[in-house]
Amino acid sequence: MKIALSIEYFIEKRGGAERYLVDLAHRLKKHGHEVHLFSKKFDPELSKLFYAHPVKNLAFPSFLSRLFFAYHHKKMIGVDDFDVILGVGGTLVANFVQLHGGVHNSWLIKDANSYPFPLNIWKLIERRINPKQVINGWMEKKLTKNYKVKRIIAISDMVKKDLIRFYKIPEEKIDVIYNGVDINRFHPTMRVFREEVRNRYNIPLEKFLIIFMANNFRLKGLKYLLLAIGELSREGEDIYLVVVGKGKVERYKRFAKKIGIKERIIFT
Repeated sequence: MKIALSIEYFIEKRGGAERYLVDLAHRLKKHGHEVHLFSKKFDPELSKLFYAHPVKNLAFPSFLSRLFFAYHHKKMIGVDDFDVILGVGGTLVANFVQLHGGVHNSWLIKDANSYPFPLNIWKLIERRINPKQVINGWMEKKLTKNYKVKRIIAISDMVKKDLIRFYKIPEEKIDVIYNGVDINRFHPTMRVFREEVRNRYNIPLEKFLIIFMANNFRLKGLKYLLLAIGELSREGEDIYLVVVGKGKVERYKRFAKKIGIKERIIFT
């Protein structure tokens, strides 16, 4: 099949959706499909391995950047040219949709509620009137409700419920397909690296170790994980935590120190 995958940045290290699509492109090619990539920017090696189609970019103003990308993507792609056009958000054309980051309106509410009261109310109002968020929400709604979309893939039951709640998508049009895991990469045999990792961060081999990975520590609930580890430590549990990703590291280091678990938390 001739398959189009589209996202603003086909750069694997940029985020979860990007990593997912890069991996999907490789797997589709391995199975003999003709894979076309549409993006503003690509990892250099992707342009050599796939049919890469650069889409015009607008750097300023930032709130119009995604709309500009979607407009030119629509002009370039032509719905009838491909057997499958997979959209993950940020475009207006697709016949299959997978909102990798969940439903935008649901994200707005959850993100605002990750702040304490009454700051959460202000954050929600601020996001509701932010031009970038307004455009993102409008584009997502237009994409998911497009009559040319054959199926919508929800990565969880929660996303399925949000699609029905916010966009009134018929339940029979939605398939729940959880993100896959590379069982060769994430396999019990990889425990051969257990000693290496623990030695690197001075964590005793026999201690219980948790790894937390996120690009938004606040939204993903790092504070509550730290509180839980603090509570368990006071009950005598010997737990260590390695934190990987992006966030306000110094803020969480101070919080870990405040609740008495600074020595158990390692930020990479």
